[in-house]
Amino acid sequence: MLTIKEISDPSHIKIMVDEKRQQVLRVMRKSDQPMTVKQIADELGVKPANVHFHVKKLEEIGILEMVRTEEVHGIIAKYYEPTAMIFKLSCKELDPGTQMQVNLTFASDAEIAFEESKQKFIEISRREKSGGKRISDSELYLTKEEFMELNDMIDKAIDRFRYKQSDEQMLHHVFFTCITDIPE
Repeated sequence: MLTIKEISDPSHIKIMVDEKRQQVLRVMRKSDQPMTVKQIADELGVKPANVHFHVKKLEEIGILEMVRTEEVHGIIAKYYEPTAMIFKLSCKELDPGTQMQVNLTFASDAEIAFEESKQKFIEISRREKSGGKRISDSELYLTKEEFMELNDMIDKAIDRFRYKQSDEQMLHHVFFTCITDIPE
């Protein structure tokens, strides 16, 4: 499964916007595992034939793919899953309302932020003259108050440099993550 898949063909986006197909994708997102047409239909409370049509349309445009088959009571069950965790729309021909309707991902906000930053990092680091790389992965021992103080310091630094203030300033990409590992 890809992390991010860009959809730019207006006809593909229009297929995705269909409310029934959005329902199919939402059910699959909740499941977080490959599903059969019957399983999706059961979740939606509709007949499998109705869902089959929409799954086939999503498969035709590369949003879903069949990942395996199983024989169940003499019938071959086909399991489908999304082809990406995140579907990013990039079609200037659509109105903003349409783009908002298809804002569907199979990842959390944290996963999206991480993946977007990871892709920017990889793209920039592959350039020949991409100087100034600094990678630091540290584990720190902090009290709750110190942890909050560190977060505040990072927020203030980000706010200070968020907007260009002089011609000498160049665009830099930074990615900070502060999380607490709470033992189970």
